[in-house]
Amino acid sequence: MFTALPRTEILRAVDGLLALAAEQTWGRNARKRWIVVPKRRDEQKEFTCVTGSAAVADGQIHYGFTFQQIREVLVWDMDNVYFKVGDTILKQVNGLPMGSPPSPVLANLTCGFGYEKDYIAEVGTSGTVGTGGKQKVWGIRSMDDVVMVASYKLGDQQSERNAVRRIEQLKYHDSMELERTDDDTAEWQRYLEGEVSIQRERLDVRYFNANSVSLQGNGTCVKPKVQSGASYIPTVIRRSYVYGTLKRIAGYGLNAAQMQLTAGRHLIMEPKAAGWIRIKQMIWGAGHTMRAGAVYRNYGAGASH
Repeated sequence: MFTALPRTEILRAVDGLLALAAEQTWGRNARKRWIVVPKRRDEQKEFTCVTGSAAVADGQIHYGFTFQQIREVLVWDMDNVYFKVGDTILKQVNGLPMGSPPSPVLANLTCGFGYEKDYIAEVGTSGTVGTGGKQKVWGIRSMDDVVMVASYKLGDQQSERNAVRRIEQLKYHDSMELERTDDDTAEWQRYLEGEVSIQRERLDVRYFNANSVSLQGNGTCVKPKVQSGASYIPTVIRRSYVYGTLKRIAGYGLNAAQMQLTAGRHLIMEPKAAGWIRIKQMIWGAGHTMRAGAVYRNYGAGASH
C-alpha cells in the first residue's frame, strides 16, 4: 500500500488538511500559527498543540514548527528514500518509505481525506439508488483492509444488487485494487482479527484467532504471531504483546470481559507454543489491575510456566 500511493495524491491530501487547519482560529494572532511540541517525550502526547500566539516557542523546552515547515519535512522524507540491493544503491521514486514514522499517518490521510472523502460526498449518508429506495452505507478501514456494509430491502433482489453496486463504487488509485474476500455462504465474515455477522437486522462482532483450532488440537500455531522463545526479547516487549493483544480483543465485542475470557486462553497458549518460558512471572510483573484481569485468570487454562 505504501509504495502504491502516488505522491501527487499524498501531497494533495496533506495540502487539503493543512488548508482546513489554516481556516481555524488559533489564539489571538490568527495569522501566525505554530505547532508546538515539548522536547520531553513524556509531555508530548498531552501538551503538543497548535497555537496562534505571537509568542515564540521557547527553544529550551519546545520545538516550534509552521505548517509550511511540516510540509517541507514530509516532502524531504519522501524524496530521500534509498536502499541497497547487493552493491547497487537504488532510490525510491514513488509512494511512501516503509518504516518511516509519518508513513502510516500519510497513507491513512491519503485514503481517507482523498479517495474516501470523495466517495462519501458522492454517496452521502443515504441516497436513492433506483429500485429498493434509500440505502445506507457504513464502512471502516485499517490501513489496506476495508469492511463495508450496505442496507437493502430484504427479499428485493434489485435492491440487493443496488447495494452491492454502491459498495463497489469505492475506488482508490489505479495502482490499488480492492479485492473482495468475503464469502456469501458464510454466516460470519472475517475482518482482520475479528468476525462480523448480520442477523435479523443486528450487527454482531467477535474476536477470531487463526490458531484456535491448531492450539486446541496439538498445541501448535499454523500462523505464528510471536518471536521464538529462543530469541532475545526484553520482558517488557513480551508483556506489551500480551496486554496489547488483550486490549484489542476487548474491542471486538460489546462484552469486553467475556471477549477476553473466551480468547484469552489461546492468547497465553500462543507464546507457550513459541517456546516462551516464565509466562506467569512475566504477567505478575505488571500492575495489580492487569494481574487481576483476564490474562491471569486464563493462565491456568492450558498454559504453563
